[in-house]
Amino acid sequence: MEERRLLVSTLLAQSYLDKEAQKLAIILYDHSPLKLTDLIKLTGDSPACPTRLLEGLKILICEHLIFTKRSPEDDDCLYYFDTDECLGWLYHPLFALYAKEQMGNMAWDIVSYFTLHKSLTLDRCLTGIRAEYEAEHISDSVVQREFNRLAQLGYLKYDIAGLKIPKTESASEHPAKSKAESLEQKLRARKEGKAKGKAQRKRKEKETKTKKAEEEEKAASVPTAPAEPGEDHFYRLDNEKFVYQLRTLQLVKVVEEKLGADASLLIKAMLDSSRLLGPAQVHPTTNTFTFEQLVDITKDAMSVPRPALQGMVDQLCKEEFRCLERSEITDEYYVNIRVIVNELLNTLVGRILESKYGVGPARVYRILRTKGQLEENQIVELSLMPQEEIRNIIETLYKDSVIRHTELAPRAGSVMRFYTVRDSDVKDMLVRLVHKAIANVLIKSSEEDPDDKEEELIRKRIVLKGCVAEAADQLMALSEF
Repeated sequence: MEERRLLVSTLLAQSYLDKEAQKLAIILYDHSPLKLTDLIKLTGDSPACPTRLLEGLKILICEHLIFTKRSPEDDDCLYYFDTDECLGWLYHPLFALYAKEQMGNMAWDIVSYFTLHKSLTLDRCLTGIRAEYEAEHISDSVVQREFNRLAQLGYLKYDIAGLKIPKTESASEHPAKSKAESLEQKLRARKEGKAKGKAQRKRKEKETKTKKAEEEEKAASVPTAPAEPGEDHFYRLDNEKFVYQLRTLQLVKVVEEKLGADASLLIKAMLDSSRLLGPAQVHPTTNTFTFEQLVDITKDAMSVPRPALQGMVDQLCKEEFRCLERSEITDEYYVNIRVIVNELLNTLVGRILESKYGVGPARVYRILRTKGQLEENQIVELSLMPQEEIRNIIETLYKDSVIRHTELAPRAGSVMRFYTVRDSDVKDMLVRLVHKAIANVLIKSSEEDPDDKEEELIRKRIVLKGCVAEAADQLMALSEF
């Protein structure tokens, strides 16, 4: 998609990656997967000694922007661009804001610094925060204590790849030495003309047969995060952990708007105790809880007597907005995440469509997503809008792939059309809109007027950052489709 490519290229251009690494990343985005020989041709580097290419690959591997797989044809190494990792940079301002609101200013400083430098040791984090935020007055013990807390809570995870290669260091001194050497060894093996014949194909067949066993062995050998960060331990932000927490806040906000503050506190306690990562398609409900467990998990957040809590739980199970349900078999309670997500998406998508098409089309979308397949007259009846206006709306939405129709012929010469929405089509369209909007904002933020006063520049930056954060929040919600 053109919008996604524009956004990826804008993010790379505004990152701290050097020009060669940015160029290589765009080539891989456009053409991946690629072999090393194909990369040499596309980059124009020297086939005999592709120094610039190897340095760029080292940097992108350490930044987790590319990953490798074996080619099924000739067992060669293929390089892939990780688009999700790059687009994940959009969420970093949200991570920093969440850290500030939930854990304080020191956590905010640490997370903000990680969003800029991606992978850090404790020592580099201490030095960098003092320099970046002019925090000479803060003692190392304070920063180290907060760093340890973030690591123990799971917001920082152990990073095997390590940092981007500093220009002052040689490759042999860098934590990614093993990965860099493996690239050079592959190139050396190619230059020496290593035979790839019958023996290689047999080995490939053998590897395929034992793939499961090898994966289990590899998983068992992956280093785990140390209990206490040491000097040589590299860490990076755990994006999945932050996204889960932000997603929980989104869902809790929906419940608060529909059912009130007490209900939202109960739902949040159940979501936090379940720790389910991934969208609602994967985890449509939380874990189940007995009433005694509900009393236990809500005792810190809610000062509600047991009879009042029991009454509230029973009432929530009877609400039309059935986000809390009780199992008839086990008599245990669980949160129906899918119900909350549907309400969130109806509100968000309706708001985006309203800004693009107007109030009428947004209302038609909400009706179709709630009711399913409807004929034109049924839409008119439910929307309380003139039939001619509904026809125009249907034509516009159908043209932009927001809705689809199915034709039925109940009798000869008669055709009935039933309209519906398909979530995948709507998601693709809305993601393109948001990607394009974010790219335009980022481009505008880099085009500052030199005649503006400092106060005006600061105000504009705050506004633009707010726009990006809001759009990233929308992308996070759209991932629930």
